[in-house]
Amino acid sequence: DRGGGPGAGANIGIVGKTNCGCGCEPSVGSAYSFLPRFSVFQGLVEAYLQMHENKRALGAAKQAHQLMPHNPKSLTLIGLVLSQSDLKEKACKYFKSALRIDPKCVDAVDALSRFYHSEKDYDSMIDLLKGQMNHFSSRRDLLHVRLGDAYRLKGRIDLALEEYHKALALTPDMREAVRGIEMVENAGKEEDMNPEEIDDEEDM
Repeated sequence: DRGGGPGAGANIGIVGKTNCGCGCEPSVGSAYSFLPRFSVFQGLVEAYLQMHENKRALGAAKQAHQLMPHNPKSLTLIGLVLSQSDLKEKACKYFKSALRIDPKCVDAVDALSRFYHSEKDYDSMIDLLKGQMNHFSSRRDLLHVRLGDAYRLKGRIDLALEEYHKALALTPDMREAVRGIEMVENAGKEEDMNPEEIDDEEDM
C-alpha cells in the first residue's frame, strides 16, 4: 500500500503539496508516493514534532530509514525524534551509529553535540567537536559555535570567545556566534557588579 504510511490523510502544506487531481486535500501518503526524498521526510518529522505528534514523527522517520537504511541522515532523523521522548539514551545510540557510517555527517555531529548539551556532559561535547572539526570544510562555523557554547558552559571563557570569533571569521553575520559573544559579555558584566549594586537592584 504505497499510500499507507504514518499520518496518511493529513494535510502537508508545510512540506509541499501534491494533488491527485480529484479535488481531495494533499495527503502524507501522496507525499511519500511522489516525493520519496529525504528532505520530504525531514519536513514531515519537523512538522509532526512541532504539533507534538511524536508517534507520527517516529513513523515518518522510520519510513525514511526503510528507504535509506544505510543513510546516516535517516539514522539521525530517528534519533532526533527519540531525543524528544524518554528514550534519550537510545537516541544517542542512533547518532553514534550514524557517525560510524559517516564520520563527516554534520547533522549527526550537531545532533550528538546537542544531546551532550542537554545532558550537561560538556566534556563529551568538547571531545566530540574537537575530534570532528577537521573532517569538515563546510558548516565549520556551526561546529565552532557549538564548541564555543561548550567552553562557555564549562567556564572557559577565553576558549569560548576564540571559537565564536572563528565562526565569525567564516561567516561574518552568523547570529549564533554573535549571540554567544553577547552572552559571555553579559555574564562578565554581572560578575563585575559589586554586592552593593546588586542589593540596590534587588531593592528596586
